Amino acid sequence: MPDDVFAALATGTGGLCAVRLLSQAQRSKHLLLLRLIVVTATRIGHPQARELARAYDLLVAAQLRRPSDVDPVLCHPPVGAWAIRAWRNLRRGDALDCGYLAALAASAALLAGMESAIEVPLTNGAVFLPFLGRMDLAFGGVAETVVVRSWSHGGEILVPSVRVAIPLNRECDSDGWSGLRRLTVNFGESSTSFILDDLDPYRLPGAPTTGRLDAVDVGMWYRTLSDAWALLVVSHPETAEEVAAGVAVLVPLQAPSGHQVSATSRHSFGAVALSLPRHGRFFAVTLAHECQHLKLCALLDLVTLIDDPGERRWYAPWREDPRPLGALLQGAYAHVGVAAFWRKQRYVDRGIAALQAHAEFARWRDETQHVITTLQTSGALTSDGAFFVEGMAARLEMWAAEPVPAAAVQRARAAAAEHRMAWRRRHGRLREDHGTSWETTATTELDSYDS
Repeated sequence: MPDDVFAALATGTGGLCAVRLLSQAQRSKHLLLLRLIVVTATRIGHPQARELARAYDLLVAAQLRRPSDVDPVLCHPPVGAWAIRAWRNLRRGDALDCGYLAALAASAALLAGMESAIEVPLTNGAVFLPFLGRMDLAFGGVAETVVVRSWSHGGEILVPSVRVAIPLNRECDSDGWSGLRRLTVNFGESSTSFILDDLDPYRLPGAPTTGRLDAVDVGMWYRTLSDAWALLVVSHPETAEEVAAGVAVLVPLQAPSGHQVSATSRHSFGAVALSLPRHGRFFAVTLAHECQHLKLCALLDLVTLIDDPGERRWYAPWREDPRPLGALLQGAYAHVGVAAFWRKQRYVDRGIAALQAHAEFARWRDETQHVITTLQTSGALTSDGAFFVEGMAARLEMWAAEPVPAAAVQRARAAAAEHRMAWRRRHGRLREDHGTSWETTATTELDSYDS
């Protein structure tokens, strides 16, 4: 991690250079985890060690044959989620889903156009191929595995006495095939694409994901995303660059009681999970928010920022539950990005929307400053962590002098006070620090994903 890139990330930005560096580090992490799983399984004599080794060898051959086509498969966010879970299960002696690596190797071989055949598990009459899609085989209940064959111009799935062709256009649904669809959005000369993942069993473990979306839902996602992309390109070009470089997959979530939700996972770099936003403006700020989480999650694999056992819990002005210090840092970093979005957006919007944007900027600028004070006085920051948090603080201090209409300040303060009062009613009045931060020793379990 070069010093200048680390310093840029500390301010909440980083830009294209930082995101590319973090993406390369995450690719390396995936490769190391895959190798570690196979080597460890062989060393301990795991009953499925040979199966893992065969899949790994095919994956290596595919990467050597056509690395530019196979690298996106290796970097696919669910691969990280599966790999970390497989590694943990291997260490604990728990059941291991070895079939996912075989399916991953089959996908890589198909994309590399190589001659191969590998057994892949059949689950509920279906075969899922990561990064590509799912084949539903109504007649496959008699078998536990199928053979996925590939060659230079296509592939097929072999069930006893039956051959089913894998479509050449794998994004389109046809003959039992459900493809992972790609949303490509354009504005002016700027274009980017995202996989809309409503199939992968590891797309964001623990999150309330949806089932398969129909064509109408996909159309709504596309239109709202197009509006968001246009807004980012025109009014938030730096954020647009980071989103295009860092976000590869959108995972649809169920919206509880009509509320908008979004999430990321530390081990699914490149994936943003969210319920369908109401409009493009909300989609844009959600992408800005979650891209901050992705950057910090990737950075934490390279640099230790906090040395804390995680037993203490603190007030977070964006959550209803007490949070450990690591989650507080995550939230603060994300809301530096949120404040940066509204700081610009308040001069883009008009009328009541502009007043609300001013209020959002004022609220998250001020509330994040309070949380940063909590972080700085916690005694748990490493030297790198202290530098990093100081970078955030310096940026917020520059914004503190920027004028905000009185009506917007009043709205911001009212919203912040309402949140604190609701939190007090739910958790009780605890030891007060620095005006708006409360510490407790509650032992609530950490979420498997953070929003």
